[in-house]
Amino acid sequence: TNTENTFAVQENERLHISNNSENTLMLSQTVLTKPKEEYILTFNATGNTEGLSVLVGNSEKKISAANNTVTFVSDDYTLDLCFRSKGVTDAYIDDVSVIKKDENRNLIINGDFSGDGYEKFDVCFDKVKAKAVLKTLDCSVEKNMSINLLLSPHYFPEFLKEGIEYGPLGFYDYIIDSPVAMEALKAYIYAIMPYVTEYQSLTSICLSNEPQYNTALAEDVYKDAFINFLKDVHGDNVSSFYGDVTKVSMPQSVESTSLFYDWRNFNNKVFADWHKQLATWVKDKAPQMP
Repeated sequence: TNTENTFAVQENERLHISNNSENTLMLSQTVLTKPKEEYILTFNATGNTEGLSVLVGNSEKKISAANNTVTFVSDDYTLDLCFRSKGVTDAYIDDVSVIKKDENRNLIINGDFSGDGYEKFDVCFDKVKAKAVLKTLDCSVEKNMSINLLLSPHYFPEFLKEGIEYGPLGFYDYIIDSPVAMEALKAYIYAIMPYVTEYQSLTSICLSNEPQYNTALAEDVYKDAFINFLKDVHGDNVSSFYGDVTKVSMPQSVESTSLFYDWRNFNNKVFADWHKQLATWVKDKAPQMP
């Protein structure tokens, strides 16, 4: 966020906060935890930290201009970490980490504020759904059950749909392979996989269930890619099939034509390549998944 007197921006690999308004500026991230387990929050704060505090769960602590460490026991499956500021000018936060005791994996996304795409939006979890997933996995271990986890990419944050919302395109109401969508899906997969793969009962990941996607309903987005596809498939003979290929339109219904056949192959490739990328991100964090 950024206004004249109140802003929180990522710069020089740290978080720069100023808030001279009457309101409290809050920057938060929700992480998945395990109940009754001990965690350690650490971060570095510099600059004018008067008026800056950190809220961990229901416990608030004033921030000093130095390295800060807070040890706490989680009482739930999720934990809200919130930096609160009021009457603050030029405070800086860096190297934020939440680590389970005796482990070394940082549960915070982009805690060093180095970028990697996450600075453009908040990474968070729906608490109810997160609890339900983890409780189901806990139960599956106790009952000796095998779990296939559905990632459900058709559920997409409304605040990220601006400029990419189309609907419906089959099972999805957004351009699935747009840069914004791909960035969000990568962040989601990278965030969730380390938690669920701790369970031996999780034997596979379902990328999407009974999906459908129709590029012809977003022809203004996909037409150039479709024309290039036709040129790649037919080469020098493309004009023999379609004349001026730049004037070819995607079929809007099923028909017994070579155009529909080519479009169907193009549509399948777009959808398959998208699923392939999702699978690659899953493998990045869970190489053992089949």
